[in-house]
Order: sequence, then structure tokens, then C-alpha cells
Amino acid sequence: MKLNYVFNDKSLLKNALTHSSSVKAKIGSNERLEFLGDRVLSLAISDYLYKHFKNETEGSLAKRHAFLANANTLYEIANKIELSHDITASFSLDKEDLIKQNIKDKNIMADAVEAIIGAIYLDSDFKTAYDVIIDLYGDLLHNQGKPPQDFKTKLQEVSQSKFAKIPEYSVVKITGPDHSPEFTVMVKVNSRQAIATGASKKEAEQKAAEILIKDFI
Repeated sequence: MKLNYVFNDKSLLKNALTHSSSVKAKIGSNERLEFLGDRVLSLAISDYLYKHFKNETEGSLAKRHAFLANANTLYEIANKIELSHDITASFSLDKEDLIKQNIKDKNIMADAVEAIIGAIYLDSDFKTAYDVIIDLYGDLLHNQGKPPQDFKTKLQEVSQSKFAKIPEYSVVKITGPDHSPEFTVMVKVNSRQAIATGASKKEAEQKAAEILIKDFI
């Protein structure tokens, strides 16, 4: 793994790379670190965008944040640091195998990136974690041009404008094995609703928002 950071506590790194499929109890997996890393990543990206895109509105910053924090971007970072060979799981995460699985398990690698960020934060401090995050993202922070479109943000803007309320999202069901779950999510705006399925909750929410937004534009 090509990571520009050396851990003081190697057990944190080992935990960050341990997927739930390889342990009997989830408490021994990287899920807690993923939870923490997601929040550290969000704050770091928010801070960076606020300071470097001074002429953009809150809405534009939110779109950039959504793009940078989504599973596809994190998966790109995972490939950049060659992470797949280091994750401990009960199945292969080689790039060729992921392609055969329609890259459904890319979320595992994206989650591992967040877990690593959480581990770095615990092993050092926020400033160090921030510097590692900026290094990991590199040109991705600026190469988007105009803020990318985010269907959840767009639907929220329309909903607030037309009805003075925000969309309501709920998980309808979760199917599939623990290492590769499938989420079905419903989004409602007043009496209108849409349902979509994705390999992560965020992906399903985006798909549902994309479907429902068509009712308002």
C-alpha cells in the first residue's frame, strides 16, 4: 500500500484493513474506524473547500463535498494507493475480480479508506490526518471545474424552494451478505416518492433522488 504515513500503533492499521467478513464479531472489524474516518474526512474536505473556493455559495461547496466524499471517489483513491491487496477479507478484492462482480464490492475499498483515515486520526491528530487526506486527494480537489451535479442536493434545493421542506429518506430493506449488502431506499417529498437500490445507502439515495427530481423539472 502506497500511503504517505507511518503508523506508530500498527494495530490501528491492521484493524482499519480488517473487513467484517474475516472476523466472527463485527466489533473486531474496521467498521468503527470507518465511522470515525467518515467524520474526519468530511470535516477536512469541508475546511479545505471553505478556504480554497471563497467565491462559491454553500450549494456549490456542498456539491463539491458530495463528489469528493462519495464511494466512487474513495474507490479511485483506494486504487491509487493500491489498497486492495492489503485488505483482510474472506474473498478476493483484486481489481479483475471486482470487475467480474460489476465492481459491487468497491464500497468495501471505499470504506477501508475511511477506516484508514480514522486510524491515522487516532494515531496522531487532526492536522496530520488533514495533511494525509489532502495528499491522497491531490488534483481531485480542483479538477472538477464547475461544481459536479449531486442529485440529493438538487432535489433538496427544489423541495425547499417549492414546499419549504427537505426530502425524507428511509431505508426500505437491506439484502445480501454482510460483505456485499444491497440497500433499498425510499425518498419522499410531500405525496411523491421514489425507490431505488444501490450497493451502499448513499448510492441508493442518489439514485432515488435522481428518479424523483424528474417529477419537479
